[in-house]
Amino acid sequence: VKNYANISAIEAAVSSNRSPNRVMFNVLWSNVQVLKPALYARIPEVVVERTFKDSDPIGNLTSRLIERATTYNITSQKDRYHTNMKMIVEDRLLPGGGFGWVRFEVEKEQATDEAGNPVGEPTVKPNSERAVFDWVHWKNFYWSECRSWFELRWIAREVQMTRTKLIDRFGAIGQDVELQDQKEQSDKDTEYMSTACVYEIQDIES
Repeated sequence: VKNYANISAIEAAVSSNRSPNRVMFNVLWSNVQVLKPALYARIPEVVVERTFKDSDPIGNLTSRLIERATTYNITSQKDRYHTNMKMIVEDRLLPGGGFGWVRFEVEKEQATDEAGNPVGEPTVKPNSERAVFDWVHWKNFYWSECRSWFELRWIAREVQMTRTKLIDRFGAIGQDVELQDQKEQSDKDTEYMSTACVYEIQDIES
């Protein structure tokens, strides 16, 4: 930051009451603004094609289903996708690493009897399954030591979860997780500001 702001030359000029000997021309902002639209400008168009173009009605239908399902999944959350992609690109250009995370999300419902008592195990709610695309701050993304990305053994991200999110995600276990102390927050904000640090780890080798 000091080099970008040319602070050393400015301080020397102020202390000696003379013009600085060297004035650097900073182009970081303009470079980033030029590269942003070159790396990402709009939501991509999904194209799914078969490797071999032989006569295969089943393969052709399968590729069309995958293409339409992927297109719907992206367009149904296009605002989220577009915003997250812009932040990922900016992280790539400034700190040097932009990271995204795709997670599976599903809603479940519990069947009950006439008295309202739960019956059996919760089942998946129809039309509730989807792949959600998240932006991960570069300080909250971790990976194993490796010489190249192909030697990667695991990746992980840090997530802050409230009590409600912990219970929704982990069930009764979420009730016992200790939340981070938020003494400066009022009682009204306790539910939303008191969170637990959760690490999601993906073991690539297993």
